[in-house]
Amino acid sequence: MTDFSGEWELLPKESSFGFLPPPVLRLDCVAQTGDDLLVTTRQVDDNGDNTVERHLTIEGPPTEIQVLGRPRSISSRWDGADLVVETRFEVSGRGRTIEDRWSLSSDRQRLSIRRRVEQTGGAVRQLLVFGPHHD
Repeated sequence: MTDFSGEWELLPKESSFGFLPPPVLRLDCVAQTGDDLLVTTRQVDDNGDNTVERHLTIEGPPTEIQVLGRPRSISSRWDGADLVVETRFEVSGRGRTIEDRWSLSSDRQRLSIRRRVEQTGGAVRQLLVFGPHHD
């Protein structure tokens, strides 16, 4: 089991966002105990400065959260050393699914999230690369 605990800062120059603009800032704080994770994400982008908290129990039942006032359902599972986080929600009455596949470099200096967003018009792929956050 991989331990993703730490404070992670998005590295925009090492990431790819597809046709979407990169955020001005993204910080993820991950506290992991066994198969329980608390992920607090602060992101500054066109939607303003927002913080979202996600509590995940890997292989447990889906959890419900709010993102920008809208409900989302999140579930997670292991795939080898990777953590797969699936988020389901609706936009304008149409279902969307985001699959995030988390992996950690062997030296614990890079957290990579390979993202696939299923939406009307086709899938969008992104790569989010994080390094340790230093104040």
